[in-house]
Amino acid sequence: MTIEYENDIELSYTDSRSYKHFELQNGMKVMIISAPDDDDDNSMKSDTLSAAALCINVGSFYDPQEAQGLSHLLEYMLFHHHHHHHHHHNDNDLPTFHSYIQQHYGYWNSKTSNEHTIYYFSIMNKYFNEALHLFIRYFLINPIIKEDEMKQSIENIDKEFQKLKTRDYAKLRGFISSLAIKGSPYRLFGRGNKLSLIIEPEKHDINVYELLIKHWTTYYSSHRMTLAIQSKDSLNTLERIVREKFSSIPVNRSVKLDLSRYENSFNSSDFFKLYHVDSTRNKEQLRMVWAVPSVCGLYKSNPVAVLGYFLSDKHPYGLENYLKNNHLATEVKCEFSAMSDFDNSTICAIITICIDLNGTRTNLFKITKLVYEYLRFLSNKANESYGNKVFNEANNITNYSNHNHIITTTTTTTTTTNNNNNNNNNNNNHYTNSNNVKSTFDSCVRDFQLAQKEAFQCRKIFGPQETVIWIANMLHHTQPQDVHSGYLTVKILDYQVYSKLLDTLSKQQACLIHSSKLNCSMHRNIRTEKWYNLQYTQEDVSMKQIGCIDDLSGTVPFSLPLKVNSGTNEYFTFSSENDTHTLVNLMTEFKGTHYEDYGVLWYQQMNDLYQVKNEVYVYTQLSSGMELDSPLKACLSRLLQLNIKIQASNCDLLTVEPRIQYLVNTNINGPEFIIRGPSEKISLFYREFLKNIIVDLTKEHFVQCKEQLTEELNAQLMNPNLIAENLTACLWYTNEYPISSLLNALKYISIADLMSFQSKYFYQLEIIMYIVGDVIDDVAKDLFTYTVGFFKCHPISKETKQTNYISLQPGIYYHSVLNQSINGNCHQIIQYERIENPSLIDEFYCRIVTKLLRPHVQQYFQHYELMNDPISLDFYKLTTNSFNCIIGTRLSLRSQLHKHTVNYLIHCIHVFWNEIASRVIACIEYNNLEQICDTIISSELIKNNDVETLSQFYWDKIKTKSLDEGKIKKKIFKREVTREKLLEYFYKTYLNPTKQTKIFIHFKNTDSDELVETSDLLKTNIKQFNSNLTSYLKDEDLVNTPYEYTKQSRTDLKSMQIIKKIKHIESFRVKN
Repeated sequence: MTIEYENDIELSYTDSRSYKHFELQNGMKVMIISAPDDDDDNSMKSDTLSAAALCINVGSFYDPQEAQGLSHLLEYMLFHHHHHHHHHHNDNDLPTFHSYIQQHYGYWNSKTSNEHTIYYFSIMNKYFNEALHLFIRYFLINPIIKEDEMKQSIENIDKEFQKLKTRDYAKLRGFISSLAIKGSPYRLFGRGNKLSLIIEPEKHDINVYELLIKHWTTYYSSHRMTLAIQSKDSLNTLERIVREKFSSIPVNRSVKLDLSRYENSFNSSDFFKLYHVDSTRNKEQLRMVWAVPSVCGLYKSNPVAVLGYFLSDKHPYGLENYLKNNHLATEVKCEFSAMSDFDNSTICAIITICIDLNGTRTNLFKITKLVYEYLRFLSNKANESYGNKVFNEANNITNYSNHNHIITTTTTTTTTTNNNNNNNNNNNNHYTNSNNVKSTFDSCVRDFQLAQKEAFQCRKIFGPQETVIWIANMLHHTQPQDVHSGYLTVKILDYQVYSKLLDTLSKQQACLIHSSKLNCSMHRNIRTEKWYNLQYTQEDVSMKQIGCIDDLSGTVPFSLPLKVNSGTNEYFTFSSENDTHTLVNLMTEFKGTHYEDYGVLWYQQMNDLYQVKNEVYVYTQLSSGMELDSPLKACLSRLLQLNIKIQASNCDLLTVEPRIQYLVNTNINGPEFIIRGPSEKISLFYREFLKNIIVDLTKEHFVQCKEQLTEELNAQLMNPNLIAENLTACLWYTNEYPISSLLNALKYISIADLMSFQSKYFYQLEIIMYIVGDVIDDVAKDLFTYTVGFFKCHPISKETKQTNYISLQPGIYYHSVLNQSINGNCHQIIQYERIENPSLIDEFYCRIVTKLLRPHVQQYFQHYELMNDPISLDFYKLTTNSFNCIIGTRLSLRSQLHKHTVNYLIHCIHVFWNEIASRVIACIEYNNLEQICDTIISSELIKNNDVETLSQFYWDKIKTKSLDEGKIKKKIFKREVTREKLLEYFYKTYLNPTKQTKIFIHFKNTDSDELVETSDLLKTNIKQFNSNLTSYLKDEDLVNTPYEYTKQSRTDLKSMQIIKKIKHIESFRVKN
């Protein structure tokens, strides 16, 4: 009799596929997915593909001690060996599985982990039924396992391992496993190699082939298997196919799998030590590793995800920020993958806190003591929440009993009880308000739960192959309805579980692993791990020494993270339940009136939530409709804004009311005013402020403004970075002009010119206002209408609002600048990668690329090319009061003239992007990529909860019309980012000559060393360069990359464009 489950699977909003789960008579669990109408935008073209994955609940933990790697060998011989050696099993001239898949352009692969082995394939839908038949025939019913082919399979496995053993993550996992007690499955060498599968078995007369067959017959039983299939066929058709083909797979229940007896695998003296291990990377790290009871059955409460949330939070009084501020570390992260049999096994959970050190020979024990103190802090907070929950539940039971009793009592008693209930409600309301002011463990976890749920609901669906792999695995871990959401959400808030985990971590001694480059002169008694050849030294440490015994209690001012979710508002950091604090666009109030065309008015009330009493902030930006179509007008705009800044300081109300504060900022869009003051006087001061800044100009003020602007422009001319920023803006924004042109125009401006300009400047205005604090919306609307009336202006027409931007054709541009601030023996080159009209996903990817490559820029150019500081790689973004912007990366190098010519510098930059950057991206590990994404997402968090910080955050978003670019969207992007997609984006955006736009700005002190005219930079002599590049690639383990994009990029280098010289910026702009 088969077992079926209802189709109540939790899905994201984007998933419209049909699902069904059932169990066959032989115990195999099956989930089928019908996707007849997949979205056209699916990058995998899933409407033409079908896929299947079979996962067996057996892995290398079940290898015999005398043949370690046996599970991997069996997987390899079943699914890979016959393809590599073209052996065919041609009964009745049937094709083999591999030949059939290959003939029809399908794909197959398999993987062995500690507790699972998975086989999967994908192929076009019309060939899927036959492929499924061959899959069952050759691997599940009549497998091909030939003894004479076993040795060659082991040779291939050994080759794979030789490549893997160079990776730090593999070495570390192998090393941690070696610290387990003897007899533990963790001690088994699951990868296998010639030593474990040929040499050592032969020494002891072990027949590996017999063990292999026994392994297959014993463990490859249908009741340990899960099957996931996705196809265009209907659910009924798929169910019929599965029942016909998979019901005959044999079942063997003679052996029961139970690893619970190994739960104390790491309870050994070897584990509780400090290890210094050799690393191939330049990054110095400290890992604190705990082995705690298994959390496999706790996916609904997801305790380790909750722990990771607290550890990775960037708030000011968290662990990471404290370590940063005290110059102890640069980043803290929790290394735990719920889908990894190493981290999340049925034996135990291996939880690692990884700390990136700052490379200054940090006191490791000082850091570990702080980590333990933070864990104790979290444990206490979790205990409080758990205690409150138990108390509330007890009260609810008591109240329920009282309620049943009250029904039978007199009216007087009922009335009294109702009064008490009202009092309780008031107390509850007070408690809610207090939560808004101060975070609790409960409120933080609920925020995290909401964020996870929102991210999951917006999650983009995977293609067929990724889907079946995921589901076949998850059917071993979760209930059928949770296969998609199981590890991605927090379904149940179990404070007892959280409290127990944190209590365990805060009291249990951790294994300490310090990764750096070992120095033989500094480190004595260096040892070598058996399988991965990892070199290490060890030290005995005590619980008190590392801080496991409480000795810092109360000395570190830790606090819980700020609340970061708001349900529907992406930028809100407080509860969305309190609608009075929502950011509101009040322009809807002016609909149908003449005010609706003047700009935008944003309003936000903050009073009790942030304890803001009697205080208001008024932000105002004035943008003129006047076209700044010459350097003269651009200079006049700056002079006018400087005059406003000077006049504002003469406001009489400042001397009368000390609580009044103001700030005037000048920028290309127009003057910006920020006024702060008491609620009862804000309207009066705002009016007085406007009256003071718009007055007749005196000759004294004019001279002062002109001298100040001249001084500012001359200071900018002495800074190559500011010049480069200015010139880049000139090549995009038509209202921007070179600093030298502005200085030249400034000489000829008279006071009459400025007075005439002022009268025209305010004729057409766009007014952007944001009013926030202890203020009602009527006051906000009144200030906006007053501003419109005061300037007696007209709204900017839609035609005027359309600013012209300069769009550069893809290519390479070069501009040289003579600059006296550059030392005569040096020159500097700043290169911009320019991306026009970027989407939010473009910006997210660009930020990832910048953060990932920044350390390589420093390391390569400074230590291998021997260039001078400053060397930097930054993300840049140019924007105006519109949706238009450009983004990209900015790379700055400085070198001595006698060492590197400008041609060499440009060539060096080109090859960095093509030969180093592409390899770094191709080799990035998933954990590292995830950490970079988390860092970028955390930059959207507001670091303080004071109104000034909050309001400035929102104001910056309002000015650039980017309120829709929220943290939650970036979290969604994070789910979609993979190494392959990042590499594809990098190739298309940075390396494709038909799309890339590069700008080189060269600063020098003399006319010498001008760029040599050439159509192909590869003709430059690069003998010296090649040795530097080769050394760096070898040292950073970047010689062999796992993807083919880098080869393509080197091909494209051969067809590079001619460099276009820009002699004069303004004349070049006219042509474009």
